Amino acid sequence: MGVKLERMYYYGRLVDKIALEIRQTRGLSPEDMLNEMVRFLSFFSSLRKDDCSWEKLKDIFLGLIRRLDEEKILYAVTGGFAVVMYGRPRTTLDVDIIVDVNDITELNKLLDIAKASGFMVSDYDFMLAFRERSRAVGIHSEILVFRLDIVFASEIDKERLRRARSYHIECTPVRIVRVEDLIPYLIMYGKIEDALFLLRKYRDTIDLALMENLSRRLGVYEKLMKLLTRPDG
Repeated sequence: MGVKLERMYYYGRLVDKIALEIRQTRGLSPEDMLNEMVRFLSFFSSLRKDDCSWEKLKDIFLGLIRRLDEEKILYAVTGGFAVVMYGRPRTTLDVDIIVDVNDITELNKLLDIAKASGFMVSDYDFMLAFRERSRAVGIHSEILVFRLDIVFASEIDKERLRRARSYHIECTPVRIVRVEDLIPYLIMYGKIEDALFLLRKYRDTIDLALMENLSRRLGVYEKLMKLLTRPDG
């Protein structure tokens, strides 16, 4: 990761941490708030290159997946981690996971899993994201640039979850969204090079009708068509 990108990444994590601290320090006395500020300054001064070896990230990631399976929470990996699993050599420190959580009991299980896996999470953020069917974020307590992005499944996401497939990493089955369900979202979020890589690699096996239908629903059909007709596509 280049110096400029690395600095931007740290800034992003810092913003996440500030939001987490603000939401968790409401109603504190001035003395307690001062203690929180001191703790945050300590965090700020600790920013550095952490041990981001793949072995360490893999252990955290697979531990998280096993806990989701044990608690029978339906999930599927998407985003950058899914792109890597489909064969594109790239760097990512965000784990994007869609989850189908339908009640408070399951939400509390998910919170416990995230915390047991070493992620700092805000109960308030997760509750809000659960109600709004949006995204909540956790930051790993040991590897401060390792981020967990939980997407609470919308109706479209539930379809993607049902179609997800399992791949084994060191004997651990990991559910990953299908390529057809990944590419339109990559296009929507501007990850064009990732989308192009998957289109080239899986062109002969991809379910084009499924991908086109999803891209229409997401409003990126024209962009998908442009990629499919590119000379280098």
